[in-house]
Amino acid sequence: MVDLYRRSANQHEAGSILKAEDFPAYFEALRSGRYIDAHDALRDPRTNEFSDIYLRPLGITSMIDAALRVGGEVVGALCLEHVGPQRMWQDHEISFSGEVSDQIAHALLNRANLEAKAEQVRLQEQLFRSQKMEAVGRLAGDRPRLSQPPDRDRGTCRDPIQPQISPRSGSTRYRSSRRPNKPPNLHDNFSPSHATSSLRSQRSISSRP
Repeated sequence: MVDLYRRSANQHEAGSILKAEDFPAYFEALRSGRYIDAHDALRDPRTNEFSDIYLRPLGITSMIDAALRVGGEVVGALCLEHVGPQRMWQDHEISFSGEVSDQIAHALLNRANLEAKAEQVRLQEQLFRSQKMEAVGRLAGDRPRLSQPPDRDRGTCRDPIQPQISPRSGSTRYRSSRRPNKPPNLHDNFSPSHATSSLRSQRSISSRP
């Protein structure tokens, strides 16, 4: 039992459990019809199964129970119970119980749809995160190794070539900001005999008229 409201005490109670196998006639009547209008609940064959454990202890003499259906299946019942002398239910009271039960059934259906959508969104987000992690793992495994930058020892010039314009001719020249290589030393490549012969030839040329 989801909720039991006692009008005389103005309080709500919950926690009672009514098993379907203990009340077969009552639950069969709910499955086969929209409502149970028991004017004499203690003697009505659809409700007298509750006489000793529920009706007499609470002083209930008449009751209307309307089935709550969601997706064609009975998921509960709205129970309107009368305490005191027996009550002959009017048509508008019976119709009212059916309309209220329909509203409750729609609310239950909407809640079920919202829960299903929320679960679908959660599964989609979980799938997206899983695919994202898988893609990141593939990229990390296929990432190429970075080679070392070229340097001067390998014959690659890092210095940019800067253009220069001559103010006289207007022509453009390109100059590298890298320092030029040191010119070779002639004394390292020639022997003293070569150097002497070179000096002699210069003297002989200069002495000629």
